[in-house]
Formats: sequence, structure tokens, C-alpha cells
Amino acid sequence: MKGRVILAVAAWLVVGSGCADRVEQPPLERETFVRVYAEIQLLEAAHRQRMLRAPQDQNFKALRDSALGKFGVSDSAFVQTYRFWYSRPDALSGVLDEVIAAVDSLEVEADQREKNRGNPSE
Repeated sequence: MKGRVILAVAAWLVVGSGCADRVEQPPLERETFVRVYAEIQLLEAAHRQRMLRAPQDQNFKALRDSALGKFGVSDSAFVQTYRFWYSRPDALSGVLDEVIAAVDSLEVEADQREKNRGNPSE
């Protein structure tokens, strides 16, 4: 549920900022885009909830760059792919469903790691 709210806000922000540049083929494969976007959504949620402390903007940028680097993705490739999907409303719904599933999966993994820290015998 949290993922849907985050994605709805992100979609609203993108529509407000405009997506005039249409790309015929996205630079990133769909699966890579979904994984990167899911991680960035979690970072943005933490940033908005002020879980990332000052200096927030610099810290967020460093974490975002780290998430992109983890997948070997440049900022421009991510942004172009983002614009590609958001300019195609018919396909966007499926992509966002995949992002939500990826966010949920990342949350489950984080919960499991936290549980294992509290009880290492499991």
C-alpha cells in the first residue's frame, strides 16, 4: 500500500514537470528499470519522512547515485527510461505494478534481515 502512495505521488510530480522528450526505445531494460526505480522509491520515501538526516539533499543525492551505481546505470539513462514509460500510459500501469512488487520484496528482505539480527539462530 505504501508503495502505491509513493508511486502515485511520483507520477503526479512527473506529469507536473512534463515529459516532452519521447524516446522510441528506453535505454534500460524493463527489469533493470523496475529494480532501480524500486530502490529509488524507497530512498525518496525515507527522505520525505525525514528518516535521512541533514544534510538531506546531499545525503539523498549520494544514496540515489549509489543506487544507480549498484546497477551500473547512469542518471541520464534512468531519466530517459523514466520518461519513456511515463509517456506511455497504456504500458505504465504494468511497469508500476512491477515496481510496487519490487518495493514490497525489498521491504520483506529488509524485515527478514532485521529479524535475523535480533535472533541470529534463525
